[in-house]
Amino acid sequence: MNKENIKQIIRETIFEIFNNIKSKFVFDFNDIPQDELEKQYVDYEKTYQYITYNNRLSKTDKGYVFESFNEILPPDIVVKSIIKAHQLKEWQFKRIEYCNKIEIYILIPDIGNNVKIINSDMDKMGYFVGQEYKTPNGWVQVHYEPKVQKDETENIKKETSVLYHLTPYYNLENIKRFGLIPKNANLMFNYPERVYCMMDKVSNDEFAELGNGLSYQNTDSRNDGHYVLLMIMLDKLPKDIKFYYDPNMEYAVYTNKPIPSEYIKIVNHFRFETQKFG
Repeated sequence: MNKENIKQIIRETIFEIFNNIKSKFVFDFNDIPQDELEKQYVDYEKTYQYITYNNRLSKTDKGYVFESFNEILPPDIVVKSIIKAHQLKEWQFKRIEYCNKIEIYILIPDIGNNVKIINSDMDKMGYFVGQEYKTPNGWVQVHYEPKVQKDETENIKKETSVLYHLTPYYNLENIKRFGLIPKNANLMFNYPERVYCMMDKVSNDEFAELGNGLSYQNTDSRNDGHYVLLMIMLDKLPKDIKFYYDPNMEYAVYTNKPIPSEYIKIVNHFRFETQKFG
């Protein structure tokens, strides 16, 4: 097996890994009676909206009953509100809550604006769309996470004094001028604007997998696989920069605040796999 064959296997493996991440399906249609599926296969724009004061999404002709939108509501309140607003069933939801991970999956009929309607409701209650997965039988599984998890800044500072950030080399000059700016152009997930960092407990294998995955998914014409590892001096950062554990990666954290350039140092340069076009 020559070098090009090995590279092709690496590219295909990376592509498969990230496709699997994006297509994770948590519902089992075998557990849901067919008549239940048919009964719930409705257009949400045509369902009657109940006005109740224990429903966070209740709306009158003068506006919403509750005005305190965009706070992060607990998953049980979120699920109850969606059920009451659109007459969904419990089996259309999966909730995952453990350690620092909160996720809600909703099974939505792929009809009209159903997904947009639920996405809008979830946004009002403080949740963003992570991934969408369409099934062959006309349903869409949509995965949601809180826009902000629990503030873990102090715990993270107890674990480490520095954090690391991996970025394409072509970003370096802007980072030197403006620092790290939260962005939502995550190459693997549809996250809100954030800056992602690694803790020093990341293993060499995990680092290589992350770097190859990011570079391979990066279709920017400037990407030649040249990446730079940056170090952030955590203990010297302004106090208003808060950090949160990333529920999808054990060694990762994020912030939704900019990190000024004076707290960032270049540690090393790396070459990773890239896609070949043309």
